Amino acid sequence: MKTISYFAIALILLGTNITKAQYSTNADVAQELEGLMKTSDVDLLNVRYFYYPNLQAYFDRETSTYIYSRDGKDWIESAKLPNALRGYSVSNGKRVPIEYNGDEPYELIQEHMKEYPANYSAKRQPQTADAKQAKKDDSTLAFN
Repeated sequence: MKTISYFAIALILLGTNITKAQYSTNADVAQELEGLMKTSDVDLLNVRYFYYPNLQAYFDRETSTYIYSRDGKDWIESAKLPNALRGYSVSNGKRVPIEYNGDEPYELIQEHMKEYPANYSAKRQPQTADAKQAKKDDSTLAFN
């Protein structure tokens, strides 16, 4: 009976640790989206797709799936990215909100590739002048 009690307690403790980890991840994503909302002209609450330039792939917020190309021909919709992209961190990589309401955003892949070129540098990129100005505007508003 004692072993069952210990086992139940261990399961409960393990469950709370998993819950904490998921919460912090969601909080980080929410913070990133808030930052994007301040600097972007796009209404992120209504954005369905995010485009990942380095992967040439999309994330569908409506279905919580990734859409990526296999061999440049067939497009696959999956809850996870393929094993070939294991080293890529989706949370650290650049993602761009896409204004598209259909079910096949990859129809515009050529336009997205031109507008948002891939950057495979491991170093952080310097901020653009627009981003610096937005940050400056935010800091001056905080002190007024």
